[in-house]
Amino acid sequence: MLIWVPLHLEYPRPSITHLHLGAMTPTEASRVILYCPNVQALKVNNLLDQDHDPLPTISSNTSKFTIDFEGSNFIAQQQHFSCLTFPELSHLEIMDTQRYHAAYHLSSLGSMLGRSPSARLTHLTIRTIYLTFDELCRLFLCVPSVTALELEESTRLHYGTGVYLVLKSLIAPPHRSQRAEEYQAEDCDEVMDLKNHGECVDETDDDNDGENEDDLDGGDKETDIEVLEGQCLLPRLKDLHLVIRPRNRLLLELVRSRWKPSLRN
Repeated sequence: MLIWVPLHLEYPRPSITHLHLGAMTPTEASRVILYCPNVQALKVNNLLDQDHDPLPTISSNTSKFTIDFEGSNFIAQQQHFSCLTFPELSHLEIMDTQRYHAAYHLSSLGSMLGRSPSARLTHLTIRTIYLTFDELCRLFLCVPSVTALELEESTRLHYGTGVYLVLKSLIAPPHRSQRAEEYQAEDCDEVMDLKNHGECVDETDDDNDGENEDDLDGGDKETDIEVLEGQCLLPRLKDLHLVIRPRNRLLLELVRSRWKPSLRN
């Protein structure tokens, strides 16, 4: 882990496989990455204002890239993404412990993903991030090969965390127009059946401080959810790992749209 410690390496360090960089300019961070060619897990956070030095173009063999948007300068993050390519990337993790920061970086993140082979990226983790529906669609369309999605809800926010938008957007097209209220409480045994098949893991806390599912998500429920007709976001999704407050009806609708038919075979 290097925080506030920019290194001026003069030769490669092939033995380094895990790297966490923080509080550096894009040039400083890029130079370290360039001299660590065998890094398999890379985390970057809190990028500082650029010092106008030229950025090297980097093709990193990293298989897992974690970016924490909290505290990062917008222009610095954009410049950093512009010089990176990850041909071996299989796991992307994005997080933002402060609300609304991540949305500013999605365009440059999408450009970076567009330069990297998307077929290898099979694992996406979204932690404590609020994105609008349009932003979610743009992100999901950049990673069509994802088979595993992890979603963690912020514990600091009491409404508008974006979980509703994520789950709603992932409902497969034939079921998208159906209302979750159509599903009766007795159908919850289907969710348990799904868990037994290993398709979905729900790690919500049983103690949700008395919150009612109908009271969650605030204005998110008023958002007009319009995915292009016939478009299924994350079409290869198989594994869904949730750390969220209970949203049983919406989760059941998602489960039925994607996986229930396979349980009947």
